Amino acid sequence: MNDDNLRACFLVHAWKTFGTFDVKNLVVTAASPDLNGFSARCLVCKADACEVHTLFIHCPLSIASDKVHLWRRVEYVAVPDARLAVLLLLQPLALAAMGGMALLAVCLFVQTDATDALLRLIGGRETPWPTVVFVAAHAAHFVEAAIAWRLATRLPGCINRGLAWRWCGLVFLVGFPVLRRVLELGRTKKSAQ
Repeated sequence: MNDDNLRACFLVHAWKTFGTFDVKNLVVTAASPDLNGFSARCLVCKADACEVHTLFIHCPLSIASDKVHLWRRVEYVAVPDARLAVLLLLQPLALAAMGGMALLAVCLFVQTDATDALLRLIGGRETPWPTVVFVAAHAAHFVEAAIAWRLATRLPGCINRGLAWRWCGLVFLVGFPVLRRVLELGRTKKSAQ
């Protein structure tokens, strides 16, 4: 694993640790397995206040003695777990996207006066436009998920492609609000090169 992979891992670790996606100026300060882990310095901004923090990914001594196992443990930090999934799904834009898709599905498949009134905003139930919008939204999410899968297979810890499906599933569910985080991880790797 090299420094650019460590930056992607630490960015995900910072998101989980601080509960915010506003992490800037991430610099890996010590990347030696002899330290029993890895440390990085970053700037975390919440509202108008920004603070410098130091992050540390700790590895037990038994794992740190074997460099291959140490790298693998650190690599899995870049794979989304339940905590990161909740953080990603509770973004305001993600909630709006999921709510909009659910509302459109209910309006299409449940016929009441209220759903008919909502569908009139995009042409009414008698026109093909509500179905076109619904299919186009799903197609867009599918394409975004394919992009996320392609980018995630290049992230550390997702090399076996099975773990890249976690990013892909989150993006298919929400769309761009999660895809932009995968793109941010990709930019972190490219900026390091």
